[in-house]
Amino acid sequence: MAKFHDWEDKAGALVVVDTSPFFNLNTNTNGAKVGQSSGGKTDLGDFVVESAGVPTLVDNYWAEATASYRTTGDITTEHPAQYRLISDVTLATDGFVNNYTGMPVNDATIFDDVGAGLLIARKNKEVFKYYFTWESKLESVVTADIDALNSASTYQGVTVRQIEDTDASQDFVGSGVREGMVVERIPSAGTTTVHTIINVGDSSGSDRQGKLLIEEATVDGTAVTWASTDSLSIPIQLGKIFVIPADQITEQSVTSLTSIEDEVWAKHGSAGAGWTKYGFTGTLPDDIEVFEVHATVASNNMLRLLMHIDGYIESKNGGTFAHSDKMRMLWNAAIMDTWLPSAKVGCIFDINNVPITNMMTTYNDTTSNDLYGSVVDSRGKTLMSTLQAMEDNSNYGSTNNLSTSFSFLIGRDNRIEFRPKYNSGLVLNRDNMKISSLVTNLSSQITNVRVYYNDNKSFVDFPATNLTDSTRWKIEERPKIKSSADALSIAQQTYNKSKNNPLRMTVEPILEGSVDHKLTESGRYGYIADPYIALDANNDSVFTLVTHWGRLGTGGVLFPVWLMPLTVI
Repeated sequence: MAKFHDWEDKAGALVVVDTSPFFNLNTNTNGAKVGQSSGGKTDLGDFVVESAGVPTLVDNYWAEATASYRTTGDITTEHPAQYRLISDVTLATDGFVNNYTGMPVNDATIFDDVGAGLLIARKNKEVFKYYFTWESKLESVVTADIDALNSASTYQGVTVRQIEDTDASQDFVGSGVREGMVVERIPSAGTTTVHTIINVGDSSGSDRQGKLLIEEATVDGTAVTWASTDSLSIPIQLGKIFVIPADQITEQSVTSLTSIEDEVWAKHGSAGAGWTKYGFTGTLPDDIEVFEVHATVASNNMLRLLMHIDGYIESKNGGTFAHSDKMRMLWNAAIMDTWLPSAKVGCIFDINNVPITNMMTTYNDTTSNDLYGSVVDSRGKTLMSTLQAMEDNSNYGSTNNLSTSFSFLIGRDNRIEFRPKYNSGLVLNRDNMKISSLVTNLSSQITNVRVYYNDNKSFVDFPATNLTDSTRWKIEERPKIKSSADALSIAQQTYNKSKNNPLRMTVEPILEGSVDHKLTESGRYGYIADPYIALDANNDSVFTLVTHWGRLGTGGVLFPVWLMPLTVI
């Protein structure tokens, strides 16, 4: 599509940085597979990493929990260490431009109204640092028309032009415009130029809503011709900035909570009066890669909460998340010829016994679909224990949260079954029941389930509760479970079993008219599986129907089963 052409050169394009090689994470980039804690050998150029990395999550707890200009503002006393705890950063929109008395930035909301901060320019491994102060900020763009343009005059030693926007809704001072900010003059024809706002209002300080005194020349001293057809745009910025190189500051942050800021402001005061001390005047290389504007002089990660990430995550595309994929993996692992200890499985299954659960319809519904799978740690477990763990986590779908119950059992032909419930088609009513007994227990009905896990240090609730809810709880303790996802699955299944009154029914059916013994004639049957492989059959090429069991390779059934009724005594 045309709008995606040259996307890598356009602002707003999505950029994904894969840091997994650095940390040697268990990802596709590192050639990883399910069950590994790291991705093996990772070549980083200067060295090769073979062990798992230690990813760290840097939280902003101290910045958000502290009373500061960012959180509480003026409604309470601000924390004296706020300028050491807050270290927000944004980018300079136009870079660090010489003689700009205002610093256009991407986001001015992270700054205090007045303050001291840090400017950092980066080029490869080179870093250029400056301290700076600002005396005002503008958080949104302000535009204006020039309805009246006065001739040039002198104000505070600067040649200025007074402009007026007579629109009744215009309010420069109310919008946050202040002296020392930069403004873009947009002519009806020609090149946009940048100028300095010398005063908000006229020369007497009145009419601060609709008038501005703007330096006639551009920030670099170039003379331009003003016209009433020009328009103005005042960008988001920090106003009236004072900048000095970082090596001119000798104070250290350990001296006091404001030691560096105090020295920067002292340098500002000793620089004298007038407009010449304001603006950036440093010398930087032409190919600077990034211009950072920090809201404080604090370190980027000063006193942040560091949390090392360790453990396992849910991987739905690992090939073993769905219940049917787990069964396939378990049976394949049992018959593989490897150095690992093998397992004996005395039964088989197919799609009739274990349906595909990757996207399965729910009970009595052909339109609602869900992915039924779970996270099961089968290390050190028997096959039976793994199947039990699968059943314990099987009730709710992971995509649409649709509920259906699964069971594992030995079905016909000695086949293992792991399947959801289905309609047997059997109807029990007064016409075919001889004796029925119904037992229920109203006292055990519950509304919520809580599962304690992770050595009973953590818990999950299902469903979530409100303070005004009337609840009846069922508590489950699963200290060996470490994952919250596993615990939530247990809670969902327990809730699904216990949300209604427990019910037990005992029924004795009425015999059919032609049946004398319900157990041996039409009731219970046993089946003997007799699998074998037919290598060849007599005159095999003559038979064309798939019912001919000897048609090896041409559709014949490799595992036919002979069925016979068993009398149970």
